[in-house]
Amino acid sequence: MARPIKYLGIGILVILVISGVWVGITKGNSDGYNDGFQSGFSDGNEDAQASGYKEGYIEGFKSGVPEGWDIGWDLGIEEMIKRCDCDNAMFICYLTQDVTFNEMLNFIKSDQTDKNEFSDDYNCLGYALTLKSNASIRGIRCAVVILYYRNEFTGERNIGHAINAFETTDKGIVYVEPQSDALRYNISIGQSYSSQLPYFSMAVSNLCRNLYPEYDLRYHDCLKRARQELSEDRIVRIETIW
Repeated sequence: MARPIKYLGIGILVILVISGVWVGITKGNSDGYNDGFQSGFSDGNEDAQASGYKEGYIEGFKSGVPEGWDIGWDLGIEEMIKRCDCDNAMFICYLTQDVTFNEMLNFIKSDQTDKNEFSDDYNCLGYALTLKSNASIRGIRCAVVILYYRNEFTGERNIGHAINAFETTDKGIVYVEPQSDALRYNISIGQSYSSQLPYFSMAVSNLCRNLYPEYDLRYHDCLKRARQELSEDRIVRIETIW
């Protein structure tokens, strides 16, 4: 009878071992799954938050900076232009009013702003500010007009040119190119500014004539290309600051 008891004990031991192994496998799998799930969820959530934050930051930076730049630029330009009616050194502000077309024309003819030399430090905005300041000293109301062009390559709106405007009492708004005293009576969005100036055709002809004789076919090709390139200044926004 001793041998069956021995075999029975071995069988029970085997069953216990198998049960223990199964319990260990089951619990280990459950614990491993839970630990792995929690760890993976935590890491994935952190990665997703970090990735989302990064993408949101980049997108916010890309859209916010240009908009903030435009707002700051517009406010800065407007404030600078308005100060032209005042002599800050003498603490004097000039009382200005609209004048007739002939009075405006007489002022433009006597003013010497167009004789100033263009440079990197004194560009179209410098001319427009000078003419406005000189007009204010004479008691004439004058505006600086900022023309914005669309960059053909980036699509961005860029400041393109600065001129002046007078609201005459008998002929309405008259625009003045302060670098040449040329007059214009209408400026609108979608127009090419330079191609409508009185001296535009003459300037293009002189440019090509300096390169080729008029009988040369290249002279006519030059005229065509120059007119196209010089007129790519379509106005997309007009800002008039009195």
